[in-house]
Amino acid sequence: MKDKTIAENFIELYEKTKSYLNLRSEYYKIFLGEKFIEVLSGVVIKLVFICLLFFILMFGAFGFAYWMGDLINSIPLAFLIVAGIYFLIGIIIFLFRKPLIMNPLVKKWVKIVEIENENKEDEEI
Repeated sequence: MKDKTIAENFIELYEKTKSYLNLRSEYYKIFLGEKFIEVLSGVVIKLVFICLLFFILMFGAFGFAYWMGDLINSIPLAFLIVAGIYFLIGIIIFLFRKPLIMNPLVKKWVKIVEIENENKEDEEI
């Protein structure tokens, strides 16, 4: 068996390091692509849900306004009342935006990061 020279060892080390870096590069490309698809699909699903909810609220608001207009004999006043209801809901959401919107988003993000850290730890073991 032939003993390798130092130069041959360095060449072999260089080739293996280059191969390792190429494999890691491919791994991260696939990993980022997978995460991008997950995020994109989540955004699309949420947009479809928001659009459906928007139409439900709009048609419901129109129906409610016309029904209330028949009750109070003034359709414009009924639409004004519905607008006031939406305005109050908007103020309530604005005042409670932190517990309603920010805290759930932060919890979701922390959960995703914890899952990623657990997956990395499992890979290293």
